[in-house]
Amino acid sequence: MQKTSVNEASIFAVRETRTEDAGTKSSANCPVQDTLFTGLARFAKCEYRRDSMRTENLKPQDVLVACKIFAQNLLRAECLYVSLAEDLGLSTSTVHESVERCRKSLLLLPSGWNVSAKYLRDLLVVAVPRVFYAVRGGVGRGLPTSVHAPVLAGKFKATGLPVVWREDDAPEGLPEGQGLEPLYPTVPAACRLDNVLYELLALSDVMRIGSASERTLAVDLVDRRLASK
Repeated sequence: MQKTSVNEASIFAVRETRTEDAGTKSSANCPVQDTLFTGLARFAKCEYRRDSMRTENLKPQDVLVACKIFAQNLLRAECLYVSLAEDLGLSTSTVHESVERCRKSLLLLPSGWNVSAKYLRDLLVVAVPRVFYAVRGGVGRGLPTSVHAPVLAGKFKATGLPVVWREDDAPEGLPEGQGLEPLYPTVPAACRLDNVLYELLALSDVMRIGSASERTLAVDLVDRRLASK
């Protein structure tokens, strides 16, 4: 049976209202049709309420943007859409949209560019490992991440083949390792420009693929980094 759209339901709702205003009873002529109109009217109202309550979910690039803005906060540096776009390899419109989602989720305060350390912690420690779960790849060259990231040197006992954000056009000198999909394609290039950003995203990868003891240590390191603001 063909489904009736919300727009069609709205038309039926208007028709029902007009009929009632005129003091007529459609049920006297066709009880089944009257029941159909009433049901569709209720459906239309329900759909309208559900649409008005829907919120937009965070996207992987929002993690990148929030961490970059936090890094800028540490430097007391001014945040500009254009500079953020250039540093992160994103379009200006993508950054605009990401910032709006960060504000709605309270990662960013309603005004200004201050990141909430509390909510950023929740994002990196709790949300990212579950919502943006790890996707492994083949062996290839790329920027090391997780416990193998140079910015975390000496923090973990990293052994074996390193985990890397594999890059097809990886710069010379990068090691070969087990591939791990970054949260967003531009993450490796962006992290080469910002060690704080690199540290936070590497720690989020520890949360995604590390052992229990490594994850426990990663949480402590995230807390220390966010407390330095």
